[in-house]
Amino acid sequence: MTNYDPLCYPDDISTMLLHADKLDNVQLHFSPRMRDQGETSVVLSQFFRKLVMAKKQLKISRMGVYNLLASMDPTECLSAIDTTACRYFTALNSFGLDEDKFTATSNATYFIDRTWLVPVDQVDEPKPKLVRVDQLHKRHAFDLQRAAGLEYLYLVNARHKPEGVNGSSALSTPTSRDASPRPPSAIGSGSSGSRSSRTTPTPSTSLRDLYMDNICNVCGPTLKHLILPSRWPLPQTTVARLIRSAPNLTQLSAALVCIDLHVSRMLFPFLTKLYAVRLLSPTQEGAEGRKMQCIFEKFVETDDDYHAEKLSQELAETTSDGGKSDFPYLRYVGIGHKVWEIGGLIEEPVEIHVADETRTRDDVTWDAQSENGAPRQELQRKRRVTRIEEEDVKHVEIWKMDSLDVI
Repeated sequence: MTNYDPLCYPDDISTMLLHADKLDNVQLHFSPRMRDQGETSVVLSQFFRKLVMAKKQLKISRMGVYNLLASMDPTECLSAIDTTACRYFTALNSFGLDEDKFTATSNATYFIDRTWLVPVDQVDEPKPKLVRVDQLHKRHAFDLQRAAGLEYLYLVNARHKPEGVNGSSALSTPTSRDASPRPPSAIGSGSSGSRSSRTTPTPSTSLRDLYMDNICNVCGPTLKHLILPSRWPLPQTTVARLIRSAPNLTQLSAALVCIDLHVSRMLFPFLTKLYAVRLLSPTQEGAEGRKMQCIFEKFVETDDDYHAEKLSQELAETTSDGGKSDFPYLRYVGIGHKVWEIGGLIEEPVEIHVADETRTRDDVTWDAQSENGAPRQELQRKRRVTRIEEEDVKHVEIWKMDSLDVI
C-alpha cells in the first residue's frame, strides 16, 4: 500500500487483511503529508479491527512501515499480528526523530511518537534476520541486545525532507540516488549548536557506542550486511573491534576515519568474505566533524587514476606469511560518491631502471641487468580496477538499502 492518505483515499483494507490467509509480506507506505503537518489521521487499529474481532493473527515474515504518524494502541495492533513470525522489519520516517537529533524546534510529532516507546511485555520476542531503520533511539539499541542471529542491519542515512515552505509538503520520498553523502555543502552551516568535547561524549557518540557495543557483542558473529550512519565516524580501534566480532560480513558501509587507502590493509585481510565495501563521507556536526569531512572530501577528489592504482596494488599485495592476497568475492569499493569495480588478478610487465634498483649486486635479479644499464622487465601482480557510476551498483544492498525506497 503506497502513498496512503485517509483524507484523500478512505480505503478500508481490513477485509482484505482478514481473508488474506497466505499473506507473508506487508509494506505500509503512508503519504508523508501527515507527518510533515503533524496530522494524526491514520488509525492503525482500523486496519486490524476485523482480525481482532475474529481472533485471528497474521503471520507476516516481512513488514515495512513508512512515514507513519499515528497514536498507537499496542494491545489491539499487536494482538492481530504474530510478531514472532516477523524476520524482516523496516521502519522509515516513522516513530519519531533520531534521539540525538531532537531539538525544541522540531517537536511537532514528539508526544505522538513517544506512544510507540511504551513497553509491551511479550513472552516470545521476535528474532529478526533483517532490520532497516533510519531513526535511532536508545530503546532500539537495547533491543539489539536480544537480536542474536541478526544477519542484515541497515541504519539508513537517507532522510525525508519536506519540500516547499509555509506548510507545503512533499508527496514523495527520496530514491536510492539521494542516499550518498556528497561534498561539504550537504552539512549544516557553521552556526550549528553542536560542540565536540574531549571529556564528555556528544549525544551522537554516546548513541553510537551503545549501538556498537550491542552490534559487536551480540549480532557480530552472524552479521552479513551492515550500514552505519555517516555521522558516526569510526576510529581505528572501533573498526578493529568490529571486524574481529563480525568475520562473516560480506557488505559494509561506514564512515571510517581515514585519509588514504591504508584502511584497506585493516579491512581486507580479516574480512575475506567481503563482496562490497563503501567508505562514507563523515557528516558529524561541529568543528571537528567539518574538519574530518573536508579532509575526506579532499581525499575523494584525488585523481581517479591514483585511487585505481592504489586499489590495484593494495588488493594484490603479498601477505605476511609469504602468500598472495586474493579476495575472490570482492567486487565493489565505494569511496564517497565514487565507485570502483574490482576484477580478477592480472600480471603486468613493468620496467625497472637501474636508478630505481635498491637491491645489491649479489641479487640474482641485479645480475639480469644488461652491461650497459638498460632497464629490465618484471611482472607485477595487480587487481583489475574500473571506475563505474553509482547507477551501476544500485542493486548492491549497501547502496540500494541506504534509501527511503519501498523494498
